[in-house]
Amino acid sequence: MNAQQVLKYHEKLKNYLAHYLPLWQEISDYMIPRQNSISTILPPGSTRMKAYDSTAIVSNDDLGNFINKNRTSMAMQWFTLRVGRETEREKLIDKEGEMWLEDCQEREFEALRASNFSSEIQELYSDWPSFGIGSIYLEEKDIKKRGFNGFNFYCLAPGTYCVEWGIDGMPHCLFREFDLTAQVAFDRWGNNVGEKIKGYLERDPFHDCRFVHAVFPSDWFGGAHKTTMEYVSYYIDTESKKKVEEGGYPEFPFAVVPWK
Repeated sequence: MNAQQVLKYHEKLKNYLAHYLPLWQEISDYMIPRQNSISTILPPGSTRMKAYDSTAIVSNDDLGNFINKNRTSMAMQWFTLRVGRETEREKLIDKEGEMWLEDCQEREFEALRASNFSSEIQELYSDWPSFGIGSIYLEEKDIKKRGFNGFNFYCLAPGTYCVEWGIDGMPHCLFREFDLTAQVAFDRWGNNVGEKIKGYLERDPFHDCRFVHAVFPSDWFGGAHKTTMEYVSYYIDTESKKKVEEGGYPEFPFAVVPWK
């Protein structure tokens, strides 16, 4: 499995996505002006404000705030952990098991409160009703100690990611594009970055470099991957067409939510 194959498939998905970009650009112009660079790339320092009335902007923000407060408020516990159905749970778990689940539930909620979940989920609730889709990425923070290092969430901007849907209506793969400066890329991946990025380190360490993060089932592309996990993860330097990181996930790390 090589980077060229992944990038070729990514280009195919981007061709499907291209049909939505003009509409999303128009929506962002009048509903979410801070994201109005979907299909129109603005020069640094410039602005593009086409909305002459704030009704749509305020209404979208109010709806996002309402959804957040009623579904995922950090002021109260909004989820529970259980095993099976109620009739099955009596057979599968005892009182001690119930207490263990409650302890895990409290620990998970405290980890969410200590993370950036609140701000990123609010961004998702802003994208969701306006663009008709939203996606958020979950990963563990950089490993700095033994054990769990905390959650890190990232809401994906519309137009920066492509999704492949399965016949079950669930997302099976996601490809996202993002930029890092040459210095930040080298800090993360070291000598795994391409030669062009190493050249930028000497000439212009703040030069923006484009990367693709591809996540898909491990049996795709012939199953020739290093990981044995359910999903493969590739980070690819698009300029050098080189894999800078290869890993995997036991579960799909993205929540993709269509508005229905």
